[in-house]
Amino acid sequence: NEPFNAIPYFEKAITGQPNHSVAYLSLGKCYEATQQWVNASATYEKGIAVAAKRGDQMPLGDMQQRMERLKTIISPDMIQKT
Repeated sequence: NEPFNAIPYFEKAITGQPNHSVAYLSLGKCYEATQQWVNASATYEKGIAVAAKRGDQMPLGDMQQRMERLKTIISPDMIQKT
């Protein structure tokens, strides 16, 4: 239940600091843990763009790997593009 409870905090962090790539990674992980696959995908897509722009390699690589795994879970038409 902790990931579910953490979601609003990470959403607020991203609202306040939209260039915080680790917050996108953390929020995406929470969505994955609560099986909110489409939300996780959308969050990682946004986070990948932010991390790439900032040169944040660790969260970028992690989010890219997680997106690849999500593609095996949800259908391509459910993956939201930013």
